[in-house]
Amino acid sequence: MPRAVWVLLFLFPAPAAASSSPDSDSLRRLHEGFAKLRSRTSPAAPEGIVCSQPFRVDSHVRGAYFRKVESVASTRYAGIRAEVLLPLVQFDPDRSFSPGPGQPAHWEGPLDRPSVYVGAHTSAKEVDAGLTWDRVYDEEGRPAFTDLPSGCDGGDRSHRFSVSRLDGRRLRPDFAFRPFWRTTAGQGNQWHNPPAGDPNYFYPGQSLVVALRVRTDGTMRLDIRPARGTGRHFTKAFPQEGFADGQESSFKRVASIDQFRVAGGSRRGNEGMDVLPTRTSVKGMVWSQVFLLTSGRPSKMSGSTCREVAGADTAKDYAVIFSINPDRDGGESLDIRPPQP
Repeated sequence: MPRAVWVLLFLFPAPAAASSSPDSDSLRRLHEGFAKLRSRTSPAAPEGIVCSQPFRVDSHVRGAYFRKVESVASTRYAGIRAEVLLPLVQFDPDRSFSPGPGQPAHWEGPLDRPSVYVGAHTSAKEVDAGLTWDRVYDEEGRPAFTDLPSGCDGGDRSHRFSVSRLDGRRLRPDFAFRPFWRTTAGQGNQWHNPPAGDPNYFYPGQSLVVALRVRTDGTMRLDIRPARGTGRHFTKAFPQEGFADGQESSFKRVASIDQFRVAGGSRRGNEGMDVLPTRTSVKGMVWSQVFLLTSGRPSKMSGSTCREVAGADTAKDYAVIFSINPDRDGGESLDIRPPQP
């Protein structure tokens, strides 16, 4: 049965320019912002549902509008499991890219890509794994198109095509949430996706369980499955050095608007540079039942087990960008709205 497609295209005023690293006044405002966020908790909710470890600004990370919650490091933890409701997305129509001759087809489309993922970190290595907004491919591995104005076929194959024009109508590139895993080797990152033509796509409004576990041999296993009922179940085991049995590790959950920029006529990743002004926003995402996996009973990732982390370029506007309502199981509902002028 076709799933409802809730990806909307709205028009907003252009936001103000991004700023540089936070100064002492910015950090003061950040503290105040977190205090305001915590004050939104319902009086009926139990205490300790928000991370009680001191939050931090990661001065080495910039280039995306991300909301990260990470666990403290421990030898007890072997993974993370969370239920997540995939968000609605409103794209900035002025932040889009059309590839030129010879450029990859997957570059086409929004320069802002929402992502929902989990991850693991040791003193030397890091892994990200989950879902990101990406092109849909047909069974032959060709980039797909849709006649729906949202640019997402919602899982309805009758609205997915392998041609860009149909009956004289120009079709839109087709997008959905697609699995990814980013591993580290040496000093670099390696990005991975299922092969083009793999049928595992997920859509706004779906409720999923996303889990990442370190296996006893140090390899990783990513699982993405419906939270209820039947549907696509994606699983992938992959090698990653630095996570041997007994290694002290931390785990994280992240919701973000990842960004690309155009330079010299090509699409480039924005990591390491300040976030770019955008009217793209994410609405209605929900993390729930977030647990750290152990050899015994899972532990809720809340209270003293975790901390919130802000990027260097978004810290001063954190309370404006992220609208957060915590829940009692280590999760939260979340909107991401880059600041407007």
